[in-house]
Amino acid sequence: MKTETKLHDEHMHLRPHGVRPLPEYRLAPLLAACAARDVVPGIREHAPLPERYRLGPDGDYLFCMRASEVDAFLDELDGQGVPVGFEVDHIDGLEDETRAIVADLLDRARARGIPIGGLTGSVHFILGRVPDLEVPSEPPLQDVPEDKPPARKKIGVPHILCDYLESVMQAHLIDHGAEATVREYFASVRRLVHTGLFDVVGHIELIRKWDRRDPEGRSTLFGGVEDVYAAELDQTLRLAAEADIIVEYNTSGRDIVIGRPYLSDDAVRACVRYGTPIALSSDTHLPKHAGRYFEDAAERLRGLGVRQIYAVRDRQRIAIPL
Repeated sequence: MKTETKLHDEHMHLRPHGVRPLPEYRLAPLLAACAARDVVPGIREHAPLPERYRLGPDGDYLFCMRASEVDAFLDELDGQGVPVGFEVDHIDGLEDETRAIVADLLDRARARGIPIGGLTGSVHFILGRVPDLEVPSEPPLQDVPEDKPPARKKIGVPHILCDYLESVMQAHLIDHGAEATVREYFASVRRLVHTGLFDVVGHIELIRKWDRRDPEGRSTLFGGVEDVYAAELDQTLRLAAEADIIVEYNTSGRDIVIGRPYLSDDAVRACVRYGTPIALSSDTHLPKHAGRYFEDAAERLRGLGVRQIYAVRDRQRIAIPL
């Protein structure tokens, strides 16, 4: 295994969330930001979703690359020497179609001579009871262009996006229950791990994105089932260690409602205990957020007992001592 000393930021996107596809991607300003912060760049653009999930006027279910965008995306990377990887949604039951999409993306990149980075698997979709729920547009959380997609209906799709709108997640918890939501989410993450397709598990605590603390310090989402949450997360981190798959310490959580990285301190301690490998990432969708909070994150990880973190090149692991 190769060893390097510079920090890598390998969960970076070339367009913001919640807007229609930009006429061009934004590689040059992203690379400039990485150079200024002395971090090694790696791309994890959202891969196209399985065909049934390509909804809305842009065919992208709000946040993923459209199938028709792939060539333009690869054009931006062609000849730049920047490794390309993808953040891929795991949706239970659609593993074969997802593998085919990923294989096509990697084959097309290799055919152009674009170096390959790694694959990050994420769970954004959780089972919901109302498949035809209309999801209204709301202002995005980040300072992105004014253009944003209109409302769209999830016709025939039995999932909600757990991280898109707080109101949708709150309604889901009322309807479905916190305990069932937690158990089903982490079970899906564990099935993601079992596929063997991915190098990294993305933002493993994403389900807490909209979490706050009430005046007594209890979680507003999962305060009544914290024991269940802790057990499910612990089981998932232990499985990741057994499967030797990396999990992210994703610093983007500091800038949103949860107010801390996705992993908690207790989760990091569990990773140390089980030997679960950790990667550091910003999950940026804007160049200015490349490498955000990395100095603080590295110091905190060291204080929690982490001695090295990992990056991925050519689907192979790179160790980075802390």
